[in-house]
Amino acid sequence: MMTHYKMIGMAQRQSHQRGFTLMEIMIVVAIIGLLAGLAFPSYMDYLRKSRRSDARSLLMQIVSKEEQYFMDNRTYTNDFQNLGYPNSASVTSENNFYTVTFATFGNYAYKLTATPINQQASDTCTTLTIDNNGTKEFTPTTAKQCW
Repeated sequence: MMTHYKMIGMAQRQSHQRGFTLMEIMIVVAIIGLLAGLAFPSYMDYLRKSRRSDARSLLMQIVSKEEQYFMDNRTYTNDFQNLGYPNSASVTSENNFYTVTFATFGNYAYKLTATPINQQASDTCTTLTIDNNGTKEFTPTTAKQCW
């Protein structure tokens, strides 16, 4: 049989509430905020760098088509429609992060320039270029490696 004292002890234990204090919750929120504040800029930088592959792949695709055009016609073209693209002046990358334009120098030299657009416009590498010799450049030259 339970005594009166044991019943009171059980009631007291059952009424003791468990949970977190406001201070503990505030500390957890502060830690999460600090981690998010440190991680978010790094994540955005990673995204900008990974989106450059969109430009690199389009540039290399156009270079390949341009070289095939040269093999067939003994001259380079500055018209994207001759290479199978719908617009003659510029081509937008598959994911709409870059626009590629031509610059030709006579019939035997060209330079392709990829310029970031939309959410990629904040990239530190403002342009990626490649020419008929395969020379890859980027601006500004003070930026880290962009290719």
